[in-house]
Amino acid sequence: MASAVIGAASVLAIDPRSETARRLLIDGVAAIPESEDATWPWPEPRLRYGNGTIPHALLVAGAALGDRRLTERGLAALSFLVLVQTRRGHLSVTGALGRGRGDDGPQFDQQPIEAGDIADAAACAHRLGHGERWADTVRMAWAWFLGDNDAGVAMIDPAVGAGFDGLQPAGRNRNRGAESTLAALSTSQHMRSLTDHRTL
Repeated sequence: MASAVIGAASVLAIDPRSETARRLLIDGVAAIPESEDATWPWPEPRLRYGNGTIPHALLVAGAALGDRRLTERGLAALSFLVLVQTRRGHLSVTGALGRGRGDDGPQFDQQPIEAGDIADAAACAHRLGHGERWADTVRMAWAWFLGDNDAGVAMIDPAVGAGFDGLQPAGRNRNRGAESTLAALSTSQHMRSLTDHRTL
């Protein structure tokens, strides 16, 4: 549903009169529950897969609907996500088995979609004017692909532009699938946008 919200917001940006997109956006946001636990301000009991999609959806919905509360929820969720997934100054994203309360230290297999979705959400927050800290988060996500991660290995093949499929304790999964490649390319595009706008 979070992915559907992001898509609906893109439609509304082109056709603000689309009632179908507006209804999908409203229904989609309603499906994202609010946490009632201040120690775990996340809509699910565990971080799972592609977590950055949730704050991204809340941010674009807040912007499309002019709803400050949705925007604040999105920023709070993104802040929490980055905090929980930062270790020693670099992204240490949730592994394939998820992350819950009390799960410390690096996890594996880390999926490129996680770094890519964080970059998408942070780029959105930055574009909407919520501060330079989000540009720094985009840079941190790109650094994860370049090797500033828990295994110290690059997750993108610069010769062909493909992304590797998973970060493992001793290195990387050398498969280079479409999802991983798209996550790397999307994050690269966000970095290029920051550079083009002279915000580095």
